[in-house]
Amino acid sequence: AAYDMNYANHLTKVTQTLDEGGNKAVIDITYDKYGNIKQKTLPANSKGQRMFYKYLYDRDYNMYVERVEDAIVMVYH
Repeated sequence: AAYDMNYANHLTKVTQTLDEGGNKAVIDITYDKYGNIKQKTLPANSKGQRMFYKYLYDRDYNMYVERVEDAIVMVYH
């Protein structure tokens, strides 16, 4: 695991070795300036594609999730 030690020790990456060949599954997490999760990107599938979720927060308090978008919405939006 990797953490952003400059900002409240946020978890930014989780890496897991899958097999003896060294294949890895990686999850990436990014944060906005308020410390909210901005995007979570999941491990790649067999085609190398990575699903992600983007979180959008309210404009008044910047803490309540108002919408979640994923890679599928972004492709067809």
